[in-house]
Amino acid sequence: MRIETNRAIARYVAEAVWNQGRLDVIDEVFAPGFVNHDPSAHQVRNAKALKRWIERLRIAFPDMHMTIEDLIAEHDRVVVRWKWTGTHTGFYGSIPPSYNAVTLHGVTIERFVEGKIAEAWWSYDGSAMMLQIGAFPVAMEAGR
Repeated sequence: MRIETNRAIARYVAEAVWNQGRLDVIDEVFAPGFVNHDPSAHQVRNAKALKRWIERLRIAFPDMHMTIEDLIAEHDRVVVRWKWTGTHTGFYGSIPPSYNAVTLHGVTIERFVEGKIAEAWWSYDGSAMMLQIGAFPVAMEAGR
C-alpha cells in the first residue's frame, strides 16, 4: 500500500503545489531534511528554497500548470514524466515579461521516507525555457 500512497502524494504535489500554488503543502508532504537535485536550479537545495523558487515561478508564470504524462512507482521511488506550461507575464529574475507561452517536458524522480518526499532529482531543458521567453539571442536559436 505504501507504493500507492507515494503515488497519490506525487499527484497531490503536482496539483496542489504546482497548479494551485499551495506552498503550505510542501511542509505537509516534504521531509524536514528534503534534498533537491536540480542542475538548472542548483540553489534550490531544500524545502524552504523550493518554496521561494515556486513563488518566483508563479510571479513570472501565474498560469503555470503541470500535467502528469506518466507516473511510475516502485519501492520508495516515484518517477513523474511531466509537461509544464505557462505564460511569461511577470519578471523571471531580471528577465522582463515576454508574454510568450512556454512549454517544458521533464522527469522528476522522488524518493520517499515514511510517507514524505525526502529527495528529488529533476531532468529538463532549462535553456529551452530561456529560449522561449527570449532570454537568449535569436542567433543562438538559429544555431549561429
